[in-house]
Amino acid sequence: MSRLIIRKVAVLGAGVMGAQIAAHCANAGVPVILFDLPAKEGPPSAIARKAVDGLKKLEPAPLATKDRAQFVDVANYGSDLEKLRDCDLIIEAIAEKMEWKLDLYAKVAPFIRADAIFASNTSGLSINTLSEGMPAEARARFCGIHFFNPPRYMALVELIATRTTDPATLDALEAWLTTRLGKSIVRAKDTPNFVANRVGVFSILAVMHHTARLGLGFDEVDALTGPIIGRPKSATYRTADVVGLDTLAHVIGTMQATLPGDPWHAFYQSPEWLSGLIAKGVLGQKTKGGIFRKDGKAIVVLDVAKQDYRPSAGEVAPEVLAILKNRNPVEKFARLRASAHPQAQFLWAIFRDVFHYCAFHLADIADIEFLPGIRHDLHDTDRADPAFDRLIQPRFLVTLRRHQDVVDAVLITVFAEGFDQLLQLGTLGIGRCILHPFDRLQIFLEYDIAKGRANLVLLDERVECCLEQRAVLANG
Repeated sequence: MSRLIIRKVAVLGAGVMGAQIAAHCANAGVPVILFDLPAKEGPPSAIARKAVDGLKKLEPAPLATKDRAQFVDVANYGSDLEKLRDCDLIIEAIAEKMEWKLDLYAKVAPFIRADAIFASNTSGLSINTLSEGMPAEARARFCGIHFFNPPRYMALVELIATRTTDPATLDALEAWLTTRLGKSIVRAKDTPNFVANRVGVFSILAVMHHTARLGLGFDEVDALTGPIIGRPKSATYRTADVVGLDTLAHVIGTMQATLPGDPWHAFYQSPEWLSGLIAKGVLGQKTKGGIFRKDGKAIVVLDVAKQDYRPSAGEVAPEVLAILKNRNPVEKFARLRASAHPQAQFLWAIFRDVFHYCAFHLADIADIEFLPGIRHDLHDTDRADPAFDRLIQPRFLVTLRRHQDVVDAVLITVFAEGFDQLLQLGTLGIGRCILHPFDRLQIFLEYDIAKGRANLVLLDERVECCLEQRAVLANG
C-alpha cells in the first residue's frame, strides 16, 4: 500500500461539525480550505470566516492553540471552486439532507482532481446512494468518513466503503487518519446510522425506557451512566443536550424509517417528553437549555412528572456504588441482577440490552476484521468496562470467522436473556438458531483459542463444552 500524502484538505460546510473538522486538520498542521455558501451581504466568504472566528470561542476548544486558525483558509461555492483543484482530500460536512448533498456534489465534481479522495461526513445516510451523485470515474475514490462531535476529542472515526470504493484507497485513508489525525477507525457497513449511532442511539433509547420504567430522575441516571461505569462526565442525558435534542430525534426517526425489519423497531421512537421539548424549541446546549439548563449559577434538570425544572442533585446509592466497585465482572453483574434496588436493576437492564443488541446486529453493521474499535463507540472512552472485554475479544474473532455458522448461533445465545418490558423475547427465531428464554440464567462467554474450547459462565458456576456441543445447546 503506497503512503497517502495529504498536502491540503477542503471541508465543504462551515457548520458546527465542518468547522471543527477543519480545526482538527489544522491542529495536525494540515492546511485547510473551509467552504460555505456565498454571503448575501459583506465579503463573499463571510459565513466561513465567521465559523473560523467562532472556533476560538468554543468549549471544549477545537483548536490546540488559537494560532492554529492560520492554517484554515475560507472560501465560498460561488467564486472559489477552482481552489478545490489544489486539495488531496475533500470532506463534505453539510446538513443531513440527501438532496442538498447531491446538489452540492454536482456543483463541485468538475473541480475535483482525478487522484483526490472525496468523502462524506454523513452520520447515517446511505453512502452508496450518495456515491451515485458523483461521476462514475470518481466513485472509486468516494467513501464515508464519519467524525464525532467534538472531533478533536472523540477518537472514533467510521470509514464506510461503497460497492465501488477502491480498497487500497480506503486503507491509505485509514492510515492517514490514524497516523496524522490520531484517530481510531471502525470500518462500518453501509447500513442506517452505521455502527456508533446505531448502537449508541439504541443504548440511549434503552436508558430512556428503563428510566421511565423504574421511575428514576434524569440527574440520577446521569450519575449512574458517567465515569462510574467508564463513560464521559456528560453521561447520557447531558450528552443528548450536547448533541442536540433535535439531532437525536432525527437519528431516531431515521432508524424508525429505514429499519422496518429490525426486532427492536417498535422502540425506535422519541418519548413524548423529548418531542415536547423540541416542539418548544428547547434543543439542548445550542439553545442554552434542554434536559438540563443553568439557572444562575445552579444547574436544574427537567422533572417530567411536574413538567418543570428542579435542582439537579442525582447521586448513586451507597449499596449500588459498592457493587460497582467490584472488579470481577461476573460477580458484579450477578449482584446487579440480584439486587432489588432500582438503580441496580437499571444498570443491569441497560448493559444486558445493549450487549444483546450488539450480538444480534454485529455482523450486519460492522466488518468483523475491525470489530475491536467498537469499544470506542459503546463506552466512548478507552476505559471500557471489563465486562465487554470479557465478552468480545480479538482472539475470539478469529474463531468467529473460522466457525461462522456455529459461533454466530452461540454468540447470539450468550445474550439471549430477554428484555423484560423492552422486548418480550419469548421463543424467537433469529438467524440460524431458535432462542428460548433462559429464565434467570445469566451467561457470559470466554474463549480459549489454544484449546479451541469455550467457557459459559453461569453466575457462580462454570460449564465447559466444545463448539459442536455448544451448537446443539444454542439450537435448544
